[in-house]
Amino acid sequence: MLPGLFNAIMMAAGGGGPISLSFLSGNEVNTVANHSSGSISFGDAHADRHIIVAFMALDGLSDVVTGVTIGGVSAVITGNAVTLTPGDGKSYNLRVGFAIARVPSGTTGSINFAHNQLNNIQYYVFRAVGGFDSLNGTLSVDGVNAINVAARSVSISVPAGGIAVGVAFSNKDSADLITWSGLTERNRQTDGAENCASEAAGDQFAEAVTLTVTATNSVAAKGHVLGVSVWR
Repeated sequence: MLPGLFNAIMMAAGGGGPISLSFLSGNEVNTVANHSSGSISFGDAHADRHIIVAFMALDGLSDVVTGVTIGGVSAVITGNAVTLTPGDGKSYNLRVGFAIARVPSGTTGSINFAHNQLNNIQYYVFRAVGGFDSLNGTLSVDGVNAINVAARSVSISVPAGGIAVGVAFSNKDSADLITWSGLTERNRQTDGAENCASEAAGDQFAEAVTLTVTATNSVAAKGHVLGVSVWR
């Protein structure tokens, strides 16, 4: 299909044309409360630029991320209420979340997490440009009580012109390597003190697709989690 015809169809259906997606950075921190990234790249300014932050949070005190601001803008969070307990005899919970905000101006900014006490946050920053139908993403998660399981998989629908971002987390083995299918791997972060690792993936889709995403771990660590969110 010709790009101009595709854009016309999308606009007639209520969308602002296809959304483009690019990866910016991966970040990792051990933190007590209210982490701030400091100044990081948001890429080129654009009237329809949105910044997406995919995060995995590891905690032992039933804490939760209560809010995220991106470049001073309060973000819409998808999936933060999902609590995943590895069940390995430890008191850790694994949380998956995706935050998004429209930040049209500036090439840098800070990302701030509001929380009481998290042992570790690993988060990934993406730049998405386009007319979003909604900032509320569609979430699919696999990983509840995922003990000694080498692969996690989800199936999720992506509309034409939409984007999908995934993040996978491995608790208690920072040497774990994750192989992706269904999405393109973008970055990997590890933490030796908490002995955990995560990776992020993401793509844009010109045509509608039922997407199967699988994250296969190289070792059967305790507590594997995969989360994927879709926007259009």
